[in-house]
Amino acid sequence: MRRALTPRPLLHRPTLVRATLVRAILVAAFLVAPTLLIGCGDADGRSPGTAASSESATTPSAATAHSVAASDHRSLAAPPDLQVGEWWRVEVDPALVGRTFEATLVVADVAGGTATLGIVPDDFHHDFMIVHVPPLGDMDPATMSWRVMWDDFEALRFPLEEGSSWEADFHGSDVVAQVTRVEGDRAWVTYTGDDRIDLVYDARMGMITEFQEERLRLGFRVLEHGTGYAGPVRAMNRIQLGYMAMGPGERSSEEVPGSGRSSSTFDVASGSHDGTLSFAVWNLGAEDEPGRYRIVATAPDGTVFDETFETEVGSPSVIPLSFPHRGVDGTWQIDFERDGPARLLVELFTYDLEMVEL
Repeated sequence: MRRALTPRPLLHRPTLVRATLVRAILVAAFLVAPTLLIGCGDADGRSPGTAASSESATTPSAATAHSVAASDHRSLAAPPDLQVGEWWRVEVDPALVGRTFEATLVVADVAGGTATLGIVPDDFHHDFMIVHVPPLGDMDPATMSWRVMWDDFEALRFPLEEGSSWEADFHGSDVVAQVTRVEGDRAWVTYTGDDRIDLVYDARMGMITEFQEERLRLGFRVLEHGTGYAGPVRAMNRIQLGYMAMGPGERSSEEVPGSGRSSSTFDVASGSHDGTLSFAVWNLGAEDEPGRYRIVATAPDGTVFDETFETEVGSPSVIPLSFPHRGVDGTWQIDFERDGPARLLVELFTYDLEMVEL
């Protein structure tokens, strides 16, 4: 597909100019999902630009805005005892892609010391996988960790006491955390090193309530909290980065000299069936220059995702486009064409998907 891209918020439907899907058996019914997510019968719903009504599935039902039962005995001394059906309404802010939006996170399961942090299906967008917020999937309450790229980001270490410190990894960057302030049931933590992260943890809510990362400009904050959510939850376990490929002029690709083209092949053996394939045009620092870029991904089952991006002066700093795909294990082929200053990136995330009814 060819898209002319002008400054637009994340997940806004780009202008469709010309369809060039090669050998792809992509049913037209799947073309209505957010960000033109082309896929295989996934549970995506309303456009992210559409506000949820009071009757929407995004509104937790049979829930309280703040649960006394869940939070009275919680403190900064120990990890939260997360409950199935506990929920947080969050505002997600990946600033480089140009918009904020809301989603409801729900504890779908707690077993073996691990909580599964799911999301109301209508609130999920596959681009969440490549921007790494909000937290989703397997979460260890002892560290409030979630998967970011290759590793789990261990956000906290209990007890949270002023001056306490630990080492962590975020998106491949080594950072050192320090609790800089404690007031009542809240702790302020700052990470420095290869990146800077500032967050606030609220023990009564059992969640990181403010998160701001500097290098990639990722952020989220909790708007509302409660328990007793009743309804469907999209739960993803064992989230892994199956592969990352970068375009010509960058590492991890086989470049054809002087052509602006490169190719990569990779084998995935995740043991999972579902996944998210994410394309990204990294336009940061090149917003004042136009460009034309093409990414083609051939899945193990022969499905081809073929996308052409045309950036204009003032296009967003990061332009993501993500697709659900089932049957992720096997050999993938990635081909890039680059005519412009932006960088190109493909990431494949694999996971075990379950739709849970609470």
